[in-house]
Amino acid sequence: MKRGTLIRGIGSFYTVVTEDGEEYTLRCKKKFRRMKMSPLVGDEVTFIPGEGEEDGWLEEILPRRSECIRPPAANVSLMLIVLCPVPEPDMLLVDRLLVRARKQNMRCALVVSKTDLDSTMEGRIRAEYAHADVDVYAVCSQTGEGLEELRQAMRCELCCLAGQSGVGKSTMLNALLGL
Repeated sequence: MKRGTLIRGIGSFYTVVTEDGEEYTLRCKKKFRRMKMSPLVGDEVTFIPGEGEEDGWLEEILPRRSECIRPPAANVSLMLIVLCPVPEPDMLLVDRLLVRARKQNMRCALVVSKTDLDSTMEGRIRAEYAHADVDVYAVCSQTGEGLEELRQAMRCELCCLAGQSGVGKSTMLNALLGL
């Protein structure tokens, strides 16, 4: 039996990576469905690897340190809530994400993206959340501004990006990872 972290789930197939970087494709046993438990990205699991072309089997989902509802992920230590000038920020969504993350003992940070569209938004967000005990980062994925500071904040953390559609989460992730 091996141990690893679930990094991707598509349909009924799950990809797990071990500490030494080996990836395995697994299937989930029906016992999890009966237990009303779904594997989540970030779950630490035990599994039996498959042989040859055969897929392995997920045996156990180890206890979770946190469980994020939106987006669904487990064991997140740092929730990065992304907002930007366009589309108009949904501050109620930001507040709800902060509350949910805090209930799960996750650290939170606000990331103001697309700073090239409005250079004043970062200051407004810093002022509005000054007493909320959250770090605020300003980034522009197009120019690379602020990416290194954010990259350093993410070191040694299991991070989750959250925010409304169109705020630049995928573009920022691609810029952070050099994709």
